[in-house]
Amino acid sequence: GPWNGVTGIGSSLGDDRFGVGSTSLADGSTIVAWAAYGDVNLDGCFDVLDAADILGSGRYDIAAGADWSQGDTNYDGLFDVLDAANMLGTGLYDSGWYAPAAPMAVVPEPAASAVLFSGAAVLVGGLAARSRRHRGNR
Repeated sequence: GPWNGVTGIGSSLGDDRFGVGSTSLADGSTIVAWAAYGDVNLDGCFDVLDAADILGSGRYDIAAGADWSQGDTNYDGLFDVLDAANMLGTGLYDSGWYAPAAPMAVVPEPAASAVLFSGAAVLVGGLAARSRRHRGNR
């Protein structure tokens, strides 16, 4: 999606409840993820832990710079009522995990006859190779 280097990244594939968020870790690394507005710790759930982080940042409505991890969901550099509206508008607060689970494929167990047939094929192939080696040494 488009990105101008200042106001964030957008996507035509998403909806109006998500954006690209980022947060810095204590070791100096940064996590970037497609996340719900308000999920400032990027754990896939917008909950009380995020609210504590947002309120603890002390950035609300003080006209001081803020980033995603401090509540700035619209990338204007501030945490204000517009960001709060983004967060509350998602309807995802305290609703559990918003990210769908990874798809899983069901793989059937092989039938006993298939296992026996495979084992027999390996055995016959091994015996045939041994027989060819043995005949070559005569």
